Amino acid sequence: MDHHHQQHRSSSSSASSTPSAPAAPPNPDDPHSVAATAATETATTDQQTEDAIDDPTAGPTAKKPKISAKRAHQNRTAQRAFRLRKEEYVRSLELRTRTLEDQVSGLSDVGDQYREQVRRLDGEKGMLRGQLDEAREHLGELRRGIGVLETENWRLRG
Repeated sequence: MDHHHQQHRSSSSSASSTPSAPAAPPNPDDPHSVAATAATETATTDQQTEDAIDDPTAGPTAKKPKISAKRAHQNRTAQRAFRLRKEEYVRSLELRTRTLEDQVSGLSDVGDQYREQVRRLDGEKGMLRGQLDEAREHLGELRRGIGVLETENWRLRG
């Protein structure tokens, strides 16, 4: 138990053992009495305000501490700067988006050109394979013809 509670306990026990006169109302001419009353009222009001701020169920009608004009101006300035930074950031993202969309479009066009070139080259490859097959057949015929001629040449020489 801390010192404050011990004093309170001892003072309340001495108060109960010693009869005392009821507390007199504060005397407005006594500066200590008025100051004590004002301090008590201020402390009570401050505590009520603090309790209202800390109470999540207090709602929108709860007392909130007043913000100084300087702080309110700082808040407005900071909010304005934040909005400007946010707008600039959004503009930069929009520009980047347009740039990337243009790049995608350009790459898509290049891709289309390459696909067309591949299609043409596939057609040309098919045509060349056909010509190669014909050339191989012709070469086979020529070899057979040469074979017949060599055989005939050997027969005639022989």
